[in-house]
Amino acid sequence: LGEAAAVCERAVHLLTQTKGGELQPETMQSMQAIGILAELCRRRGRLEEAGLHAARLLRLKKQTIGEEDLSTADTMFLLGQIYKRQGRNEEAAVYLRWALKIRESNLGENHLKTALSLHALGNCFIQQATHQPEKLHDARASFVRALKIRRKHFGVEHVETALSLNCVAAVLYQQRRNQTAVDAYIKALEILIRTVGYDNPSTADVLFNLGCVARDAMPAKQPHPASAATAAAGAGAPCASVSVAVDYLERAKAIWTRCLGEAHPNALHAAEALAVVRGASSIGGAEAKGEAKGEAKGEAK
Repeated sequence: LGEAAAVCERAVHLLTQTKGGELQPETMQSMQAIGILAELCRRRGRLEEAGLHAARLLRLKKQTIGEEDLSTADTMFLLGQIYKRQGRNEEAAVYLRWALKIRESNLGENHLKTALSLHALGNCFIQQATHQPEKLHDARASFVRALKIRRKHFGVEHVETALSLNCVAAVLYQQRRNQTAVDAYIKALEILIRTVGYDNPSTADVLFNLGCVARDAMPAKQPHPASAATAAAGAGAPCASVSVAVDYLERAKAIWTRCLGEAHPNALHAAEALAVVRGASSIGGAEAKGEAKGEAKGEAK
């Protein structure tokens, strides 16, 4: 990716400057190079650079092909994704909504690119819900729409359908609809195992989420009857939720470690969550070192 980015930077320089060093009018080729460079920077985690390139490209597209063009919407979508990764969720939502509006207008409400925009918006709303709980309603509505579109195009037994279902389940759980959330997680897990297999990072995403459901059902100090979420996860008593949580989290960690490496953030996050569960329950004699975030894994790409 680094070599590809260097080539694109050189291409942008050659396409936008004359031999005398003066700037020349932007061409479709130069805009294409800027777009590729922005995406490469995003993938490499160079978000500041990616944002600058994407913002430059958006200005150029507005000037040359207009605000309502699908290509302009693609750049708005890219910029929204970059801003979301930077934690600039309010700005991200503006561009993602804008891209969604153009895609709905040009492609229709049931197009797969419309679903992609809805999925990205849902993830953005989840981030905003940390400080604005009412955003969970918007997140759920976005994910449900995306799920319906993907089911229509791909059918029930497809990885994209399962990924949307996983995100719907995450919102349901945050809304305290535990039983419904776990049912959706399990259904997503079953689809993923049948379509992409057990040893897949996306399958691990759902296993991790189920582990967090069981972990959150663990009694804090005094034993209490198992919650609906725990029962749905296969535990009939509070102590059982501990073993269920450990089982799901260990399986997620093992898959992420095999597929992504033990130093990958997902594998480290699973290890952290396991330490918290084992520390809180005295399994393995470990003490909790901090607190696992427990947010839902699995995001729109």
